Amino acid sequence: MFCVPLSSSGRCLGFLVGDRRGTRFDLDARVLAALDVVGVVTATLLEKLLFAEEMQRLDSMKSEFIAIASHELRTPLTSVYGISVTLDERNDALSDPERRQLRRALREQSERLRALVDQLLDLSRFDVAEVEISPTPTPLATKLHELVELLAPEQQVAVEADPQLTGWVDPLALDRIVSNLLSNALRYGRLPITISATGGETHLRLAVEDRGAGVADDFVPRLFERFSRSENSMHDVAGSGLGLAIARAYARAHGGDLVYEHARPTGSRFVVTLPTKPHALPEQSPAPQPRSVRPGAASPSALGPVIVTVSPPEAAHALCHLLDDYYAVLVAADRVEINPIDRVRRGTVIYRVIQVAQTVADEYDDAVMYFVAEDGNLWRLPPPRI
Repeated sequence: MFCVPLSSSGRCLGFLVGDRRGTRFDLDARVLAALDVVGVVTATLLEKLLFAEEMQRLDSMKSEFIAIASHELRTPLTSVYGISVTLDERNDALSDPERRQLRRALREQSERLRALVDQLLDLSRFDVAEVEISPTPTPLATKLHELVELLAPEQQVAVEADPQLTGWVDPLALDRIVSNLLSNALRYGRLPITISATGGETHLRLAVEDRGAGVADDFVPRLFERFSRSENSMHDVAGSGLGLAIARAYARAHGGDLVYEHARPTGSRFVVTLPTKPHALPEQSPAPQPRSVRPGAASPSALGPVIVTVSPPEAAHALCHLLDDYYAVLVAADRVEINPIDRVRRGTVIYRVIQVAQTVADEYDDAVMYFVAEDGNLWRLPPPRI
């Protein structure tokens, strides 16, 4: 097979792959040059289409933002204004229970307004790349119990975490992540809710799980988009559609990620991966220069991540666990990213991935694994041994 990177403006947009029904073939210099031209032209057209699609998406997001802001801000503001006027003008005519009820409603609407403003401020910081995190050793169990006591003191929310488990995270960012996930579970899911945390060699796994109906399969791809809300939640529960986007952004700012999984027998499970050690945070490395690469060629100097697509998803979990020492992160239900940030040769990483992937594939029937590096090479793991 051949694989042509579709590179434009210093980034790889995808790959053009072809074969001759599995038979071997040779490509001379003239054909390789023609494939390079096809790759450049295709990448240019693809970039224009992606740009137009992005502009359309941003325009749609702007309209959604105006609609949500006008609704979500107007409702608490109207309540706050009305209650304030009532307390100011009719305070002496109200009974003590009425005043207490109005003050309670004033606090609830003020908290709702503050939460929405906080989300919009978080969003603006990520848009202009001004978000800064200050990771410190943070005891997870203590922090999670504090958040549950604050956000759901009388709800059935269980915390399952080793009291000695420590994460290298920003405490305020962790508050934003967990509070968004827990608020969503309380709002859209059903009790009981479980927050669990387990540690690994370089990353910890934090999961928030409920027993609701879960997320519809057709909506999962849009779950973490800003302002995105499913049809059911849009009609049944008030919300801005920003919480999950912000939670994922904070997780990725740490060098981790946030993904969704279907819980069993029913419900939703949101899984956060966060570093447990300071050296597990991502390093800044120069972006690789786009170049034409002969399929299958080794490149010992490439430092980009290896992306592994795994089927079935259960095999992705096993692969991620076994490659934990290479800072493997589950970035989707069936996709694992391995970052060789210790700057070992990419060939060494690939050799290690093949070994571990073969071990995992042997444990699952019909396991299929593809992995690709930033230099444009594409590999498919051989079928499991019989």
